[in-house]
Amino acid sequence: EVVAGRQRLKALVEAVEDLPEKTRQAFQLHKLDGHSHVETAKRMGISVSTVEKHISSALKTLTRRLR
Repeated sequence: EVVAGRQRLKALVEAVEDLPEKTRQAFQLHKLDGHSHVETAKRMGISVSTVEKHISSALKTLTRRLR
């Protein structure tokens, strides 16, 4: 079980690293660092709706890759 968990974690890390730069940055700031969409948008210099699109794209990509 521990080995399987480590393999899943490794697959997740690799999948996140493979995301496009802006998508990865938005995902990391929001999902991993815990920033709100507004805070993420300010840090990245983009609109909140663009942050939402990046996060949605990241989640779809990660879900597909990790099935």
